Amino acid sequence: MQTRAQLAELQGELRSNSIIAEVSNWKEDIRDWRKLSCEATARQWKELQESPPPPKTPRLYSTHLRLPVAAIQRRQLCVEGLLNAIAVGNLQACEEGYFWAPGFAPGAVEHPLRAPLSHASMPTMRPKSSPAQIEAVHDQDVLQLCRSAAQSGQRTALVHFAPAGEEQALPMRELRESQLYLRTTYLYALSTLPRQMHKDASKALQDGCIIHTAHVSILRGDVAEGAPWLEPTEIEVLTVALQRRPYADHHEQYGRIREKAAVAKTIDDIFASAAEFGIEVLVFPPLGINGSFGCYHPPSDAGQLLRHAALSGGDVKVLVAKQHSGPLGGWASFADAVVNGRAPLKREPPIPMHLSPYFNCYLGPLPSQTTI
Repeated sequence: MQTRAQLAELQGELRSNSIIAEVSNWKEDIRDWRKLSCEATARQWKELQESPPPPKTPRLYSTHLRLPVAAIQRRQLCVEGLLNAIAVGNLQACEEGYFWAPGFAPGAVEHPLRAPLSHASMPTMRPKSSPAQIEAVHDQDVLQLCRSAAQSGQRTALVHFAPAGEEQALPMRELRESQLYLRTTYLYALSTLPRQMHKDASKALQDGCIIHTAHVSILRGDVAEGAPWLEPTEIEVLTVALQRRPYADHHEQYGRIREKAAVAKTIDDIFASAAEFGIEVLVFPPLGINGSFGCYHPPSDAGQLLRHAALSGGDVKVLVAKQHSGPLGGWASFADAVVNGRAPLKREPPIPMHLSPYFNCYLGPLPSQTTI
């Protein structure tokens, strides 16, 4: 087991040899992380994700394949430093108001950038209107859909959920769910939320408000490809609180009427805000499916609620996609319920009374038995 002095020495060595930048103190960093090479980032990311090859002679116990603690900590620090460098580059681009694409190189084009603006509003009631167009996309993530829709000239908004009851209004979670923070200017919007809203963001979400963030630009591509710089594409983000873990039964449906009604009201508020702001394309990620956004909701029932709200959503196109290209448990049933509606529950017939082992003791003989 390593001592505290050895760990501090290891961390100091990593900070001197790898790409490290603290996001919290990004304004104090004098280095320009916008000039970070995308090729070097992709190469280092690939090296960090590589796993040792399987042995040619399998053994009963695989203890020889375990990495030492120092190597695991070294890799973890390198991954965090690489992601911090990408995030700080986005923050510096927002602060300076421009960046270079496709990268800082001779002949690169300088692109101006607008800072995002946020405000909290309480959605109002809207009358019933025509059904919205619903489509589930399986081969693209939500940011790819937003970029394609925005480039076609349609006003596009991405729905972003925050778990209710968090001390931080919008905590950053695992890498696959942090694409919005690493590839867009939304991270810069979080740093300016208290100043622009004049209230605490977590308190506003707890009160049922929806945080509308405009001028959020998609700047980068996939992190696995080195997070290459792209031409800025502006979208809007609607942030709303979502219950963390409602009670669900084995039929993939909500077990409490009050919790189901709260989720239905949240989805209705999203469509009401979209109609108020004039949104034409509304992109939904999985609604708290299998730990998405730190929430656990029943896939089929959540998809049915989203479909029911979209049937009176008005003149808006609803797109449903995953946050990442990897597998997600419950996604198939959620997407099918959104597009086609959930299948009727299979009701098992009741067990006949004469099959009960207590029937002969208390209620009489079996029907097949005859008395003489």
